[in-house]
Amino acid sequence: MDRLSRLSPPALALILVGVGAVLGYGAYVTTNGAPEDLPPGDVKVASKGEAFSIDDQLVAGKYTIFDFYADWCAPCRALDPELRRLASRRHDVAVRKVDIVDWESAVVRQYGVTALPHMKIYDPKGVLLGEGDDAYRVLQEVLEVHSL
Repeated sequence: MDRLSRLSPPALALILVGVGAVLGYGAYVTTNGAPEDLPPGDVKVASKGEAFSIDDQLVAGKYTIFDFYADWCAPCRALDPELRRLASRRHDVAVRKVDIVDWESAVVRQYGVTALPHMKIYDPKGVLLGEGDDAYRVLQEVLEVHSL
């Protein structure tokens, strides 16, 4: 007879919770990475679901990356430390975080965001260089970032 089938339901539940905790912690460490001793860089929250003007948030003289994300989005959580590292290493880069909160928020409707993570990248003069999937090309070709 199988050993697991002889366990009481509460004991089996406790084992499953323990396994889930270990896996969850592993996922957390993987997406958050090891802490680095880097200066914070130019990273600010532009919106938490509410409509806002991108023009008002552009940083003159810097590439400005608008990172549309949600706390519940695992790929967004994986991208966040990479963008923060980029902003801390490059003084010509500013990151503006846009928390969509949920798919019904004003900022989603305003900018037509249909997938996450979603980025919009502007040059130092405020010209849109790339958006969505094209933003990754801009990161590689213009900013020479090859790790995202």
